[in-house]
Amino acid sequence: MHDYNNMFFGMHFIWWIVLIIIILAIIFYNKSVFIGGNISDRENKDTALDILDKRYANGEITLKEYDEIRKKLEL
Repeated sequence: MHDYNNMFFGMHFIWWIVLIIIILAIIFYNKSVFIGGNISDRENKDTALDILDKRYANGEITLKEYDEIRKKLEL
């Protein structure tokens, strides 16, 4: 009398789309974390001059070495 086989086909199709979206979101998240590293790590990269300034401030290099390296970096 009633055909219940195709009654929920539309809803079944929507759940497949939701599942695919979830899987793609997981793949995108994993690629961004494992390949690119953390977003905060990419934003905190120091330039060569920043590292040079820190080394001079920590006393790792002398003023003469600092000036020589800075001239090379600014070229």
